[in-house]
Amino acid sequence: MLSAGTPPKPADWAVEDLLTAIGNSATTIFYRVGICRTGIADRAVIDPQLRVKRDNGLHVIVASIVRWMVSDNTASPKLMITEQADK
Repeated sequence: MLSAGTPPKPADWAVEDLLTAIGNSATTIFYRVGICRTGIADRAVIDPQLRVKRDNGLHVIVASIVRWMVSDNTASPKLMITEQADK
């Protein structure tokens, strides 16, 4: 088993230990996008005006309403969404 301290030599690495270590330490810098269904369909959570369906006046301004991942930081698209929702 891999442990803290001096890293083992490559010959000592077991595949299961490597997969466990990677799973315990791997992370992503990306914010999840495209997980909030938007539109006019019955299953949509947000309408095209970014209002939560079945709630009066609540708007959602998060990257989860963006359908595709941008190739850069999600801050700029969120600011643009905020500006559009404020109109």
